[in-house]
Amino acid sequence: MVRVRSLVAAGVAAVAIAGVALTATDSGAVSAGGAPVPFQVLGSLTASGNPEPTVFTFPDGAQGDMHWSMCRPADTGMCEAIGSKEGMADPGPEPTGTVFKLTAPYQGQTYSSSLAWRGPIGVSTGPALSGDARFGATITSSAARWTGGWRTGFHQLGIEACRTVRGTGCVMLSGDQLQCSPRGCVSRGGVPFTRANRARIGNWYTGSYLFALDARRANDFSEIVGYSSPAAIPPWPMNATVARSKAYGPVTGPPAPRVRFLPNAQVHGNQVAVATVRCAVSCHVWITVSRIEKRFASGERVDWSANTVITGSAMIGVWGSIPPGRVAVTINVGDGPYLSGHSLLR
Repeated sequence: MVRVRSLVAAGVAAVAIAGVALTATDSGAVSAGGAPVPFQVLGSLTASGNPEPTVFTFPDGAQGDMHWSMCRPADTGMCEAIGSKEGMADPGPEPTGTVFKLTAPYQGQTYSSSLAWRGPIGVSTGPALSGDARFGATITSSAARWTGGWRTGFHQLGIEACRTVRGTGCVMLSGDQLQCSPRGCVSRGGVPFTRANRARIGNWYTGSYLFALDARRANDFSEIVGYSSPAAIPPWPMNATVARSKAYGPVTGPPAPRVRFLPNAQVHGNQVAVATVRCAVSCHVWITVSRIEKRFASGERVDWSANTVITGSAMIGVWGSIPPGRVAVTINVGDGPYLSGHSLLR
């Protein structure tokens, strides 16, 4: 059985090859009979842009027998052992030409793999946006040009709208989730040059500034995470692996929608109104009302949802018999951010 690290999607797991000693060099997989090698070094990046050579897949029980070494560019024949954890080495910043090697015995054979580091990553040309910064227009982003890193590299593109020219208070308009931890950044759901480089500007973003994003990824292992709209995707953290364009805008258009949560819900028959929404143009509104008690009986209903289209001002709510008490409310207007509040049913 092959052990697959949690950030790798099922279906890309490597299959161990018994009785055949193979070598993978500079991330090029060498296989016999079409099967990938059981130990292959792939290049990851830390959030600081440092090398993080990794073995994403390996057979069960083989983790303790994997040995890492680092060969300095001055003499790549002289290598020193380096520590690792769960198939991942974290040597810190290293010069151009450093070679990372892995050796691992398995089923009577010794496997080896190596990867060369091209130096600190940087951006020679940043990403950019084209199109009109106005309501209803479609904007397109272009990728950055990166330097350094590993031999292979992928672009994960995105577009965001921010409240300030400094890029604060941002909401994603397109792009997949980018998960970053202290150990590095891993894309979930993205592939090189997807439709994430295009976005239509909704009425929520009048007065906002637009930015193109390009995340440098060293490999294309990913895991699908679904979102109902780009605005629900967590904003990308800014670090050495993410390039951001200059501010584009501000966006011109009608006033942004206004949402006000009602402290006390208004109940009219089977309708429970929990907020008011105002839109200068036609807006599609989604709303969810959820009970927040700590305990529920088995099979008891806990949330109610509805959607509608409004122009102007309107009370917004759901239909159903909701027990008295405090409820949590989530509202999404058009392509805007998901807003959360509370209301009380007496």
